[in-house]
Parts: sequence; C-alpha cells; structure tokens
Amino acid sequence: KKYHIFGFTGTPIFAINASNNGNPNLRTTQQAFGDKLHTYTIVDAINDGNVLPFRIDYIDTVKTKPDSRDKDVEAINTDSALLAPKRISEIVTYILDHFDQKTKRNTGFYSFNRLANINDVAKNQDIEEEKEKVRLNGFNSIFAVSSIDAAKLYYAEFKRQMSLHPEKALKVATIYSYGQNEDDPDGFIDDENSDSTDDLDVTSREFLENAINDYNKMFHT
Repeated sequence: KKYHIFGFTGTPIFAINASNNGNPNLRTTQQAFGDKLHTYTIVDAINDGNVLPFRIDYIDTVKTKPDSRDKDVEAINTDSALLAPKRISEIVTYILDHFDQKTKRNTGFYSFNRLANINDVAKNQDIEEEKEKVRLNGFNSIFAVSSIDAAKLYYAEFKRQMSLHPEKALKVATIYSYGQNEDDPDGFIDDENSDSTDDLDVTSREFLENAINDYNKMFHT
C-alpha cells in the first residue's frame, strides 16, 4: 500500500487532449502523477547539442467564414475538403518537388552529439557520458495528418506519384496506432505509444500490413 508512481513521458496528456472516458480524476498526466518533478524539453536537448534542430511547416488551406456557427456541418465540409483527392494529390506533388529544398539536402553537413556509451550509462549513473560527433547531409521529415484515413490516402498517393516519377522517389513509410490517449477499463491512463492493432478495422489493419511489407522490401528486413 505504500508506493510511489513516477511517470516519464514525452507526450503528456493535458485537459485539451484528454479522453472523456474513465475516472474523471485521472484523465490528465498531472492528475495521475501530480506536479512535475523535472522537465527536460526538446529545446533543452537542442541547446545541449543532443538532438538536431527541426523546423515546422504548417499551411492552413481551409478558411472558415467568421459567421459560420453550425459546427457539425462545418466539420463535415472541412473533412470533405481536406481529404479531397485533388487536394491530396497537389500536396504530395508539392512535397516531392520541394523535399530536397525543405530538408536542406546537398547544401552542407550538420553535426550533433550522440551518446556513445548509452548502455553503460543506463546501467551505472556514475559512468561519465562519452559523446561522439555525428555528421549528416540534410534532414529527414515527418508528415503529420489528422486521421488514419488521411494517412492511408496520402500514403497511397505517394506510391502512385513516385511510380510515375521514379526520379523523385523518396523512402516513405507510414505509422499509426489505435486508441491514442484512451483510458483502460480501470481508469488509469494507457500508454499513448501502444503498438496494439487488435481493435483496428479490417481495412486499416490490411493497409498497415501492406505498408509494413513495403517497408521490409525497401530496407531488406
């Protein structure tokens, strides 16, 4: 009965993204674990030279009229517009055309520090960290979308366009999970990085399996 729970997370659950299910007193990370003991942000990691810096491009192509009040109808129209085939096709074309520019490929090398003895440090905190310089030519990117359906549509369009223009082909993989930030039956916060796909609908599961097969062929795994 006498125990303490320490929670370590890179994606804390706040009120704005908390689930409405389960125990109302355990819906956020702070409710479950109490006040923060320590915070080490991505900004700290960048300043320490432990990770590479990153940039975010956010382009809002759907404008909402100021006098629009019907949220249900507005949401339907917005989803329809965001997932329109022509819009998805043009966005994929834009990414393929500007990937090298946005990720600074072939424009110079970028250096960051990598922990060389991470296993030793994890076993014994008294061991001094040994860092080594790593040089990269340009960056990779993550394309974040609003839903599994959107991810499937974009992934399929990337495959289609790259088959037509192999000179622009990129290594593209997709990942998604089910039940993000949902509570389990006893009210405790579930791991938001769960890799369980048991509750995915058949179409989503089949799509994910095909994407994994693509990945294995691409990287010979």
